[in-house]
Amino acid sequence: MIGDLYGYPQLRADDTSSDFPSIVYINSAVTGDALARVTNELHGEGSEILSKMVADRKAAWIIEIRSPATLYSETFRTFQTVTSIQWDSGETGEKLPVYIISQLVALEEVNLPTQILHQVWQNRPFVRAPAGAVLAQGNVLTAEPLTASILRFKLDERLPNGVIEVSGPDEHIRFTVRTAADLHLEIRTRRDIYLGALIAAMGKLNSEDHDPEYNRVLRSISQRLAERGVDDWMHDGYDPALAATTLEPFHLESVEPEY
Repeated sequence: MIGDLYGYPQLRADDTSSDFPSIVYINSAVTGDALARVTNELHGEGSEILSKMVADRKAAWIIEIRSPATLYSETFRTFQTVTSIQWDSGETGEKLPVYIISQLVALEEVNLPTQILHQVWQNRPFVRAPAGAVLAQGNVLTAEPLTASILRFKLDERLPNGVIEVSGPDEHIRFTVRTAADLHLEIRTRRDIYLGALIAAMGKLNSEDHDPEYNRVLRSISQRLAERGVDDWMHDGYDPALAATTLEPFHLESVEPEY
């Protein structure tokens, strides 16, 4: 029991605690450039009790943005299931990993009825959790740069060497990039694989299905292109290769000639 460590029960998104056996906590984030749309959801029998604590302002979702590389940390408090947050990319570094950590925290002393808890707690009518108690702990999520956040690489051993296959986007504007085994091993070090996938992904955006007005991720991509004087997919003559390499330019390394 996680609660044994704290003296009160704790719900965990990673299922490592059985304190709340019938409640499921799911946290997720759709990320862009120094921004994220964070979702914290509670489901199952008894979840309405925790949700009511949030509605009554007795508990709140605390979302922390943390950059281990720069030691930057910032917290946001919300009473909403879905929250949009933004942080200073100058403090975190554009290409560095940024972590999103959600917790449900009691703002005052609260009583947790034992009927929603594991049987080990049921020798009393309720369990008291003090102000500041972490009632639910979310999974640690990673915020990625905008272009990285829309690509999801998956190994596909059916593909012949040297081949990638791009499908999507899904409702969150994420593309699935299936890679042959030889390429999959090189994704982290071969920028040309990443850029090839990004060019293919940009080629799948069209004016009929992907209006930036109705999607934050598309809007962010469109705005970045506009800032650089490049037309997006809503314009005639849209060039996916130009768009992709405007967002993520090629970097050529100088090589000394061999004699």
